[in-house]
Amino acid sequence: MNGSPTRGRPYQNGYPANGSPIKNGSSYSNGHVSPTRNGSPTKSPVRSRSTSPSKRTSPIQVAPVNAVDEEPRKPGILQRFSNAIISTMETFFYKLGKSIGTHPIKYIIVCFVVTAICGICVGFLFTETTETNKLWSASDSEVIKNLEQVEQWFPSTTRIATLMVVETNVLTPQVLQNMFVYYNKSLTIETGDGYKLMNVCIKAGPNCLVNSILELWSYNETTIYGLTQQDILDTINTVTVSPMYFNAYDITTALGEIKRNSTGSIIESTSTKITYLLQGSDTMKDKSMAWESKFIELSQSEKGLSSVYFFATRSFGDEGGGAITGDVSLLSAGYFVLIIYVAVVLGRFNQVEQGIYLAFSGILCVGMSICVSFGLSSACGLEYGPLHSILPFLLLGIGVDDMFVIIGALNNLNPDEIELEIPEKIGHVLKHAGLSVTVTSITDVVAFGIGATTVLPALRSFCGFAAIGILGLFFFQTIFFTATLALDQRRRGADRNACCCCYVHKDYTPNSCSQKELLIMFFKKFYAPFILKLPVKIVLFILTLAIFGANVYGVVSLKQEFDSNWFLPTDSYASEYVVNSEKYFPGDGKAGSIYCGNIDYFGSKSKFDQMYTKIKESEYYSNGTLDSWFKSMTDFLLVTSDTNYTAKLDANKYPVDEQAFIELTHRYVTIDFKRFVRLFSFANSTGGDILASQMTFKFKNLPDSKTEIAAMDAFRKIITDAGFSGKCFVYSRSFLNWETNKVIQTELYRNLGLAFLCVFLVTLVLIANLWTCLMVSCCIMFTLVNVGGSMHFWGLTIETVTSIQLILAIGLAVDYSAHIGHTFMTIKGTRQARALETLSEMGPPVFNGGFSTFLAFVLLGGSNSYVFTTFFKVFFLVVWYGLFHGLVFLPIILSWLGPSPYLSADHIYHEKVPPSGDHVPHHSHAHDNKTMNGINNMAMTSSSKQLSNNGYPNRYGYPPNYDDIETVYIPPPDYTPPTTKKGLPRVAY
Repeated sequence: MNGSPTRGRPYQNGYPANGSPIKNGSSYSNGHVSPTRNGSPTKSPVRSRSTSPSKRTSPIQVAPVNAVDEEPRKPGILQRFSNAIISTMETFFYKLGKSIGTHPIKYIIVCFVVTAICGICVGFLFTETTETNKLWSASDSEVIKNLEQVEQWFPSTTRIATLMVVETNVLTPQVLQNMFVYYNKSLTIETGDGYKLMNVCIKAGPNCLVNSILELWSYNETTIYGLTQQDILDTINTVTVSPMYFNAYDITTALGEIKRNSTGSIIESTSTKITYLLQGSDTMKDKSMAWESKFIELSQSEKGLSSVYFFATRSFGDEGGGAITGDVSLLSAGYFVLIIYVAVVLGRFNQVEQGIYLAFSGILCVGMSICVSFGLSSACGLEYGPLHSILPFLLLGIGVDDMFVIIGALNNLNPDEIELEIPEKIGHVLKHAGLSVTVTSITDVVAFGIGATTVLPALRSFCGFAAIGILGLFFFQTIFFTATLALDQRRRGADRNACCCCYVHKDYTPNSCSQKELLIMFFKKFYAPFILKLPVKIVLFILTLAIFGANVYGVVSLKQEFDSNWFLPTDSYASEYVVNSEKYFPGDGKAGSIYCGNIDYFGSKSKFDQMYTKIKESEYYSNGTLDSWFKSMTDFLLVTSDTNYTAKLDANKYPVDEQAFIELTHRYVTIDFKRFVRLFSFANSTGGDILASQMTFKFKNLPDSKTEIAAMDAFRKIITDAGFSGKCFVYSRSFLNWETNKVIQTELYRNLGLAFLCVFLVTLVLIANLWTCLMVSCCIMFTLVNVGGSMHFWGLTIETVTSIQLILAIGLAVDYSAHIGHTFMTIKGTRQARALETLSEMGPPVFNGGFSTFLAFVLLGGSNSYVFTTFFKVFFLVVWYGLFHGLVFLPIILSWLGPSPYLSADHIYHEKVPPSGDHVPHHSHAHDNKTMNGINNMAMTSSSKQLSNNGYPNRYGYPPNYDDIETVYIPPPDYTPPTTKKGLPRVAY
């Protein structure tokens, strides 16, 4: 390019290309004019030194005097709109940075005050919930409405505590005796308030209701200790009614893994349970919970039985909601690892240029943002749930990137800006970095903001916490970290020791080893030239398509499944109980009920008959499990000869009127068939209207969530088709999970689509080139598909945790690709040359951003929490595929199909790096500041996440080498050579 006319550089030798003198208000340097600042001309950013002008020529050549200017092309509407936004924001951030640089201590105090206020909100307003119905189902969903109605009709105040015993054979005298010893111990355990089992249990007569095979011998010590093996088997195979509670007794529900002989008699069983039923009313709930804690302690210390597993009503809240407590060490270790890494990246290995305090202040910003997130979210009424335990790691991974952006902007200040006083310098740093930090924050806040509109309470709450936390990160990194950066600049300017700021070094010279930039050298000399060789590009392009194709299959095969039990840590007693209970007591499907309120039962015979027939015919129904009181009573009325009934029947053996129907029903369920009484709610104890009733059944064992959803919808349709719409409904506790599975996929696709659209628009405005934006969007789409496909191969499913991370993946993936695409647009030259320069310049900061995010959660891979391990797996995939597409795939397609650069692109590619000792930039600049389309823009250029010096730039600039310039250089009137005095101007706080 040397010697050729340069578009946009109409000045030469102090005059315009047409020979006219320069008007007032502009200055010229090195052959081109720079706008004045506050009436004074600025200094040239292009400086070079050479001992022999014949050996080198200036990288920026000036057009001959008689050169004809090219007519500049006007930027398009999109570019002008982008420029207007960028210009306004950069002006704001410049003024803010200048103010922070002038009064850093004041801004630091403000940040601490804001954090303290939010901390007070946490103390007074913080709430937590682990209730399944409040976490995973929409508050206005059908299942929640049905649950509220069921609790109104049949309030459940029962709590349970269960011990599961697993032995080679539990039907032996020794095992039964050991179980009885345990039972006796449970009777004597006492809470801090002096409550024992007899005080908190539900009673059947004078006895506590404790279900186990021991009730077959009425918990009688003498009888149990006198049992022989044959006595046990005889009782087990003949019992039909509990001798203690006088209710029907099905032994197959009390034993697990039953083994029978050739005649069908039970001879062995490997497991059984002891279940305590406790009071759960408002007045007794706390007392029962305290007894449950003592029960858990007793079960944990049990030695007489070989294997025991235990669970109580409080267990899910204790173990699921408190999962984060067990992994505090991982959180602490993760923060420590990040501090070390950030200190290494932000500083150098010498006594003055270390960055340990800056690293600590950056991590402190994350801590303060967590406090703000919890405080403001609590003030907004959002509740903390099991998902929120990953929030500190999430904010840690995102927050570190913002530090790199700010330090990168400082490293990329031109020599003139480096020599400015600290307030002016910090103003320029924030001017260049503020927009980039804003862009990355906006994309993440938009993604989580859209997620916060979901109908799932747990997902909505987490996304709200995360969005507020990211806004907090933006505030503290922009204010607090920048203020500490200003203080650190003062320290470095005074040559104060990096660890002990009180000590001032005299005539300090850093060691040569600390000045090496290994990562930058690797990308420029090895990585970029290698992957952009044609054979390598072809292989990598084919590999990318192959990976994408395989993961498309994975996405199609990805299952949609959710179970709230997954949130129990795998090493917890509650999780062990759930796993073994499903193993030894698999059951014959989930239980369900059909509930009806105060309807016209008398006139609904045909409806009940139709419903009964359709349920029996359903492919999802478990045969023989439907227990319909209506069918049972009407069949009884057809054959009974009891005059108490026949006197009120018509010729068809059906009650003569509605009143007769109600009276006969009350007699039937309270006197003759008492097993149905628990399924009714009457207006009073003597009868009256039927306020509510239920019929029980069981589903078949359903193989997957898709079948479960189909079964739920099929039974709801049966009720509606029978004519009971709005009057009766089908409900099961399992519906809470099934309903979540039903909506979560739709919610995920909706949130991903809206987030992708918003990120696309933000990227389009800031990149201001449709073709480049489409390429960046292609990389984001490839990343999402590859992450989703790999989730299938890694055994993950679509549920709330993975949904959150897929939404966030959009925000992270755009960071890895958008900076590459934007930098490519600012470089002139061939596509191949521009791709090389882009990778050399943006490769290190993009890699640092991805690697720091990986370090933030790498320790979670060893956690026993489902939330943490899933977070690790998905984020590992996001970082891996995001970096792959940003640093491999995108440069390749840009080198083949990349669009022309911006009209005012200011980077010029140089194939050869200047020899050591020549202070010549590896690319030239057309202006004294980085511009895009005529407007100063470093939002996504080399200042974004780039640590070109792995620390701070040289404090000293150098004047142009006048002998090295072919044309005469006329310095501006106020030009002053840079000082060589150590230290930077001191500024008052």
